[in-house]
Amino acid sequence: MQLKRCLLIPFLFTLAWTPTLATDQSLLPSEVISLNQQLNARDGITNYTFKKDGSFSLFPMAMSGTWVQGKWKDMESSSKGLTVQIEGHWGGVNQVSPNNQFVTMSLVIHPGILQNTGNPETDIYKCSVTVEDAKYDVHLPSVK
Repeated sequence: MQLKRCLLIPFLFTLAWTPTLATDQSLLPSEVISLNQQLNARDGITNYTFKKDGSFSLFPMAMSGTWVQGKWKDMESSSKGLTVQIEGHWGGVNQVSPNNQFVTMSLVIHPGILQNTGNPETDIYKCSVTVEDAKYDVHLPSVK
């Protein structure tokens, strides 16, 4: 009987000192940016980061895909999501594609769930992101 009590005490101590994370929240994208100073969105394919200072980055979650780095500005916020305009440079990760080309895009960040980690910089906003419009300035090297 003495052995069982010794095993139970460390277990109870662990439960008492385990930090609790805030529960996941259903929020609009604009609310997340106001709350965390940034929005780290994931749609299952791509990581998007929108910082309150206007900087933006997009990277693939897989081994290959497209990256974009630049600036964003709020075009329209509603209950259906946040429409933003992106201007930046794009290229490919592990692809045969030109790097550092200019792109302008219009994206809609749809309402999602904020997964709280206890650190605003690592909170993940699970949502869908729709590309409404994209204009790429592609300069391919000439073939000789």
